[in-house]
Amino acid sequence: MEPLQTVQTGKKGTWQAVWLGSSGGFAVGTRDSEILFFKRNADGYFLADTLPSAHSKTVRTLSHTVHGGQSYLACGSFDSFVSVWREESDGRWCSVAGLDGHDSEVKCVSWSPESYKEKLLATCGRDKTVWVWLLRDSLPECVGLLAEHTQDVKWVGWRPGAVPALFSCGYDNTVRVWHEVDEEWCSGGIVCSFSTTVWAVSFHSTGKYFVCVTGGVLRFFHEAHGPWEEFAVVEAHTRDAYSVCWSGVLNGDTSYIASCGDDNRIQVCSFDTNREIKLHATIACGSAVTSVQWAEDSLLACLEDGTVKVLGLNTPGRDASIKPK
Repeated sequence: MEPLQTVQTGKKGTWQAVWLGSSGGFAVGTRDSEILFFKRNADGYFLADTLPSAHSKTVRTLSHTVHGGQSYLACGSFDSFVSVWREESDGRWCSVAGLDGHDSEVKCVSWSPESYKEKLLATCGRDKTVWVWLLRDSLPECVGLLAEHTQDVKWVGWRPGAVPALFSCGYDNTVRVWHEVDEEWCSGGIVCSFSTTVWAVSFHSTGKYFVCVTGGVLRFFHEAHGPWEEFAVVEAHTRDAYSVCWSGVLNGDTSYIASCGDDNRIQVCSFDTNREIKLHATIACGSAVTSVQWAEDSLLACLEDGTVKVLGLNTPGRDASIKPK
């Protein structure tokens, strides 16, 4: 992995950073309730805008999507609210909606992929619930309230493909799946369960495989003619891993899995069509790493100390126009 830039946000305590689509910029949620927007020029990334009063407590989670030619950003906070923002033609982010449903901290928000016919937003939180929202005429409306988890729900996200399938995981040590049946969202049961918290899940771009993190371990599953089956276990971290993200397919048939956590490290593994998993890189960081996200061959990592690292895969022909700093 090639370090491209370490961005100083000037904040103590940053939870998640997310790419903002084709613009090449990214957004960061902070402990003091702000949302920071960074853009890129020839010299690197710079702070372009700040939403200082989007929430009253820590902004814990963010998710970006493009729908109807417009960019949307969903933000979940420890104040129990979810805010939805739309980027206007002049580059400003304007509030679209405030979603009031959770009783306590919102832990994760996730927009559905472009392959789905409708644009959906999933949210989850400390209140043990998962909510499903439908974006209609720029305004989200609740279409599902799912309450089968028995502890905090740490993560929620969508399986790639044409048929909507929602996955969630958390402190009850399970990964669950949810489906829409006759226009109602309902449980598809427990996919897998463990003896420790499941922090996050991420899918291969085909939707045929997923990886989840329990403790410091990466566990890989494939869909074997019905039920999901575990086929590989990787001891990636010495302490809890908080986030995992699976890239799209790069270099022919190879994709990459990035994970991070409380051991102050980012681990990157490669995965090929033979299901062979190899350690690609280990990146030591100065503090706990709270989130990682791919955009093609670039990796965005958010650190608890308020810095954001931008890293690139060492692949032939990659854009190296940003000099390492």
